[in-house]
Amino acid sequence: MHVLRWSLCSHFCAKRAQGKLPLLAALNVMSIEDQSVIDVIGAASDGTVDLTISNHLEWSENSLFLLQEKINKYLAFIESGEIYSAYPNAKGKNLKITVVCKYEPSSEALQFLEQCAKIINEAGFGFRHEVHI
Repeated sequence: MHVLRWSLCSHFCAKRAQGKLPLLAALNVMSIEDQSVIDVIGAASDGTVDLTISNHLEWSENSLFLLQEKINKYLAFIESGEIYSAYPNAKGKNLKITVVCKYEPSSEALQFLEQCAKIINEAGFGFRHEVHI
């Protein structure tokens, strides 16, 4: 998997954490539709390495399938250890996958995201979603 290296990633992650940046507006070139890249990777202020999935699509059966596939690719990237060669700063850090959505999740999507959080947290990684309209 290719890691998109964005020189301002840490800056944008910090701004997003402060609620000062509509992340999807800044990430219009990266998306859930590109299954071959990590959309954004960077270190949060607490030291956690955050791998972000940018989802600009409205919720549908197809977008849920794309999200499921992208999450699986992110997990393979982490579990294979490829993350450590692509992003050496991740060594020894807690890892978290964040899904940044443009639209509020439907009830089906929310159920899916909750199930993802449960399974991924049990595997020892963080998972969450947030909406930026």
